[in-house]
Amino acid sequence: MDTNTFIHKVLDPFQLLAEEQEKQLIFKENKSFNADIDVVKLHQVLLILLDNAFKYTKTGDSITVTSSLTNKKQWEVSIKNFEPHINEDKLNHIFTKFYREDDSRNKETGGNGLGLSIAKQIVEEHGGNIQAKNVSPTGVVFTFKLRNK
Repeated sequence: MDTNTFIHKVLDPFQLLAEEQEKQLIFKENKSFNADIDVVKLHQVLLILLDNAFKYTKTGDSITVTSSLTNKKQWEVSIKNFEPHINEDKLNHIFTKFYREDDSRNKETGGNGLGLSIAKQIVEEHGGNIQAKNVSPTGVVFTFKLRNK
């Protein structure tokens, strides 16, 4: 599957949501290539990450999606937003089933703490890895990398 075409198909419905919520959704395209992926499952990973990004991005802020081929021939997809930082000591736990960083977030945004653990499982089934890190001055970036077969 062509990587940029795939991401555009996932992002298109979110463009309307971004407009409705007065947020910007930006896709930073790099050179496209064909990736051997389970389209349905990787679509689910992107939906989970985008859903989280929209939940925690305030009106007027942006969400940036980047897709590229790394020097190590891995497909790298990043979703960055300007949500509040995740406590450093909790970053390692956010991909654990039923884990919620903060009970107050659960009340504000709903959810049961399964999304990120499902995303991690799917990425690992593809032989890849996923991580989250805080970026300065504010924001969080979720990145997954898959081997390009």
